[in-house]
Amino acid sequence: MMNFIIQVFFVCGLCNCVFGYLELESYNKPNAFDLDLYENALDSKLCQSDLAYLQSNTYLGAQFLDAGIRLPRGFLIGNLADLGNYHQCLSIRGEDEHDHLRGKYCSITVPLSQENIQWQWIPDALAKNDLPWATLFPNVTHVSENWLRKLKDFQNRQSSLRRFLWQKTDSGELRRLPPDSPMGDLSLNLAICIPKSCTTGEALDSFFSNITTSGLDYTENYCRLPNDKPFVAADYVAFAVFGLVGLLTIISTSYDVHHTVIRKKDPKLSSPLYTSFSIFTNCRRLFSYSSTPKTIECLDGLRSIAMTWVVLGHSFSTNLIGGVVNPLDNLEWVKQPYSIYVTSAPITVDTFLLLSGILLVYTVAGKMGRETLLKNIHLFYLNRLLRLFPILATAVLATASVFHHVADGPLWQLFVRKVYNCRTYWWSTLLHVQNYMNASYMCLGHTWYIAVDVQLHIISPLVLYWVLTSKRAAWYGLTAALVTSLIAATIFNAAWGFKSSAIQASIENDLNYNRYYYINTLCRAPPFFVGMIYGYLLYSVQDTQIRIKRPILLLTWSLWFGVVSTVLYLTYPMQQAEWEHPVLDVFINSFMRPVWGLAIGWMIFACAKGYGGPINWFLSLRAWKAPSRLSYAAYVLHYPLLFVVNCTALTPVYFSDGPFVPSTGSCPCPVLHYPLLFVVNCTALAPVYFSDGPFVSL
Repeated sequence: MMNFIIQVFFVCGLCNCVFGYLELESYNKPNAFDLDLYENALDSKLCQSDLAYLQSNTYLGAQFLDAGIRLPRGFLIGNLADLGNYHQCLSIRGEDEHDHLRGKYCSITVPLSQENIQWQWIPDALAKNDLPWATLFPNVTHVSENWLRKLKDFQNRQSSLRRFLWQKTDSGELRRLPPDSPMGDLSLNLAICIPKSCTTGEALDSFFSNITTSGLDYTENYCRLPNDKPFVAADYVAFAVFGLVGLLTIISTSYDVHHTVIRKKDPKLSSPLYTSFSIFTNCRRLFSYSSTPKTIECLDGLRSIAMTWVVLGHSFSTNLIGGVVNPLDNLEWVKQPYSIYVTSAPITVDTFLLLSGILLVYTVAGKMGRETLLKNIHLFYLNRLLRLFPILATAVLATASVFHHVADGPLWQLFVRKVYNCRTYWWSTLLHVQNYMNASYMCLGHTWYIAVDVQLHIISPLVLYWVLTSKRAAWYGLTAALVTSLIAATIFNAAWGFKSSAIQASIENDLNYNRYYYINTLCRAPPFFVGMIYGYLLYSVQDTQIRIKRPILLLTWSLWFGVVSTVLYLTYPMQQAEWEHPVLDVFINSFMRPVWGLAIGWMIFACAKGYGGPINWFLSLRAWKAPSRLSYAAYVLHYPLLFVVNCTALTPVYFSDGPFVPSTGSCPCPVLHYPLLFVVNCTALAPVYFSDGPFVSL
């Protein structure tokens, strides 16, 4: 049996090393917009007429310029992106004989390394050590000495913008960075508002005196027009499915309320079929708890806290998708030890894998023998898949359709990638193979964990067979599975030479780190098998009173605290630029996650056997019951919802610890909600765009 398990893991590792991940088709730029709408609107002759009209109509022309290109705010502190005014641009329309004229919002990338053009709109004074403020800011008559000192200090920093843009020649003069400079690939991401009949080149030449013909190098990323989201098959399927579910919910809830509230009959006498979609009954079940002696109460709190940690980490990462005003501050924050509570969040996924392994063995071992497992193996798999399918399918369908139509913004192109992926590769998500097939184009990127969990459940009967045979066979099988997974993962990690932190990994290695290590079942399996060991241990002693002497108990809890603290702290040195320890990277990638599982597993075991003290009291509070039951739904749905919210941003955000924590949108205390809303809205960096959607807090 052990040899067979070893072969399975080594074959998986060999396939990853040799063949990589399977991509079924070449992948062009993803799009869920009406491309024909953009193409049909282009007309060079009409464009010249529209541009001439804008020159004669000062107010209308000013609207295009006001909604479009400008130097990014925060340019002096590293911000290289400006989003313009998306909604203003798309609302522009001409009058009278030019009623056809409409605003078109476009995003362009302008490399900072320009060999054939002079950057007249960047003052020459910016390249000098002393800044003549009257030239740079003519309306400013006084600048504080403190601010001037800070700016000069900023210019002298190694990571300052001055180093990004200029370097000294042999004669001591400052010049533009050449294309072969390490910083030569930096670019400005700018928005431009133009007539829909024009290309970006035609509009730029009109607005800025033939700037493209003078040598401006730029790339058009995308353009947007009103009503450019056509309805496709996914939209009609979503309308039918969600409409049917909504109708069943209304009917079921009406029956339930009529039976239980109006007629005041016993809820137990109502038809289970008729109340299956009832909000009234399902909410009552959500908050109804019944405990048995074999229930491990602390798992509810642990699962809820782990889920909160995941949401916190994703809230920080998704808030960065549109860029930040102060990227240098963000970079410095990531490198500080106090950022550990966010940068170490990925380890919590291994907590879920540990819990999955524990519950798998703990529940199966008490219900069936090995012959029963073999006879009902199809039901074993079917039960797992059906439990995951409804919410996962809901998230896929909502992302492919509903979410695409409920919001919009200058960054919506980023969300369109997810829409396109869900419309094209939905099947790989529902089949739980998205971490191996078309891994670069996942519909829901965070569901790689669900795929790993399902794949581990598929191979788990190889171990469960021996677990259900005898105690000796169980320990042999569990130990063999864990040791084999550790050996295979170590060899695989050594062969690839992954960095131990995604933040510290170089750009060229980042894709390999995520695709071949982070979402790879082979590398994530050890915590699952650690969980299976703890699950069998808990099952074996569930009716036994365990006595642990006080010195040993203090020692084990001290070791637990040391291991947890070390694992969390390791994220700090690993993400530093000077971290160069290839051998240690292999060791960390192979053993840090199972060691974390070992520590969390001990905590669960201690709490279950009465040695958890205040930790067990806290994790076993009834308040954790409902969040624990909703944790899977929260995991699947929170990530696309965060993208929906953040892709409607109208300006790059200002990075700080506070605003990056997602607001709940409501407060349980009516007294506090008003000042909290003021706190949130008074941190806004730009006026908001009024509409029904964005003004409803999520």
